[in-house]
Amino acid sequence: MRVVQLHAENIKRIKAIDITPDDNVVVLSGMNGEGKTSALDCIWLASKYAAAKKGNPSPLRAGEDKGEISLDLGDYIVNRKFTQTGTTLEIKKPNGDKIASPQKLLDGFIGNLSFDPWEFSRKTEKDQKEMLADILYDITEGELDLASFDAKHKEAFTARTDANREKKRLMTSLAQLAPPTDADPDEEIAVADITKSISETIEVQSRTNQLLERERVLSLEIKDLEQRLEEAKKEHQGIARDLQAMPETPDLEFLQGELANIEKTNKRAREVIAYRKTKTALDDVDAEIKSLNDTMELIEIEKSEALEESPLPVNGLRVTPDGIMVINEDDLLVPFCQASAAQRLRISLGIAMAANPTLRVIRISDGSLLDDESMRIVKEMADTEDFQVWIEYASRNDSDRMGVYIEDGQVASD
Repeated sequence: MRVVQLHAENIKRIKAIDITPDDNVVVLSGMNGEGKTSALDCIWLASKYAAAKKGNPSPLRAGEDKGEISLDLGDYIVNRKFTQTGTTLEIKKPNGDKIASPQKLLDGFIGNLSFDPWEFSRKTEKDQKEMLADILYDITEGELDLASFDAKHKEAFTARTDANREKKRLMTSLAQLAPPTDADPDEEIAVADITKSISETIEVQSRTNQLLERERVLSLEIKDLEQRLEEAKKEHQGIARDLQAMPETPDLEFLQGELANIEKTNKRAREVIAYRKTKTALDDVDAEIKSLNDTMELIEIEKSEALEESPLPVNGLRVTPDGIMVINEDDLLVPFCQASAAQRLRISLGIAMAANPTLRVIRISDGSLLDDESMRIVKEMADTEDFQVWIEYASRNDSDRMGVYIEDGQVASD
């Protein structure tokens, strides 16, 4: 579907025009301020008024109370009228039947008429990326949203930055700690435990010495006091039993040495605990960084696969966080801005065509900047892909005319 005829009255700088294209390339020429841009805007205003109004807040020609745009698209005739209070839309079929929901019908087949491939090819990489993201979002009906990929990538990048900062802190802490050995303690020894053990050992030792002394005395008394032998033997047997029940005497000297060195031991135990805790945290951060790197790589892969599956007719196109990349004539992946002028124009036209698959109409502003080779490329692709390209050409003087010449808001006669 394409523009078979354009009629407009009292729109922006247009007084009244009737244009019937006879070729795939429609050049609107004229001096600055005569109505070329207004004529191109008429196509957009008639079909996508809500979007077009953002750049054309006052569609009516200055001083007029009403205006009209009629687009004959072959299958449908679009008629939009304008007044000071608003706009109305009517769509008919060639047989005169009216369409019940005219804007819904237009929304179903009108693409992105505001996309200018020539303007796109000369934009900065950042602007190109944003424009392409909008095109892809429209083409895929919201399924391919490059902004969401970039947001995920930014989130993972921020998390990785924080993880790397934590890794640096942990590595600094770890460098100040000596790695543990097999001989090092795993935990601190409590001073109270050693003190208690020493007290219990002294008590056991004292009681044992008392029993031994008593045994010695009784042994002497046994010899001297035969009459009390039986009683002494019974007491002796009892003491023997008590001695047998006594626990083994700990090494008091060892325990006292432990107490003397307890702070040194505990300090080392704390270092071992800190080392292992820091090492574990460092391992966790390393694992997090690896996971985030994998996440960022997966996001890029998913974005690349989504672009490969998108309906863009441009092979080898890549969108990275830094901009648009393409495969050039030498099969090298280069920034879009480093591709040849011809390739940039072909890619831009390809994107515009993908954005307007049903109403196969494209507009190009600043067409006077197109050289002969660029015009040839536009003509060739328009004919090959069966598209209608409307080009605005700023004439240098009154004799510099191309295509349809617009003068004072009207189509000038030859």
